Amino acid sequence: MDYRIVQTKEKKFIALVREFSNGIINDEANHDVADFWGECNSKQMLSPIHMLREDGKRDLYGLCSPTKEGKDTFEYGIGIIIDEDTKEFDQADLEKKGFRIWDVNPGTYVVFDCVGEDGDCIAKTWVKFYKEFLPQMGYEASEETDYELYYDGTRPDIFCELWIPIKKK
Repeated sequence: MDYRIVQTKEKKFIALVREFSNGIINDEANHDVADFWGECNSKQMLSPIHMLREDGKRDLYGLCSPTKEGKDTFEYGIGIIIDEDTKEFDQADLEKKGFRIWDVNPGTYVVFDCVGEDGDCIAKTWVKFYKEFLPQMGYEASEETDYELYYDGTRPDIFCELWIPIKKK
């Protein structure tokens, strides 16, 4: 199992965000999140933020909030990172179009390359995380945002990277 451990600083993203039922998390037959991606792509809903990054740096992120006790939904967002390579934008204008800022706290992440033709490789990586990585490595999952990183053509060898927040036991 190939992985790397990364210490991150605070990150900011701008994303379209939807709520999904916690019940879909372990349901391999459920395609609600994939359908959200499909809708965003077919309706070009990400166009307003896509152009805020130059060609070759238009990586997309699939952001997933941690589940919270007493709440039966979680949030999932599709967006871009806001950093020094992001063009200036009118936040209020983008919020009117359904986008919002998503802050991610600094932390420790384990990063896996998801290799495959479709999102099935993400589910398989999560299984490896829980069944192999956690029992063997002395970490536990942390209650922070996890995310997928879909590169803009710079990593054609992978489907995406999966960034999972962790902490020492």
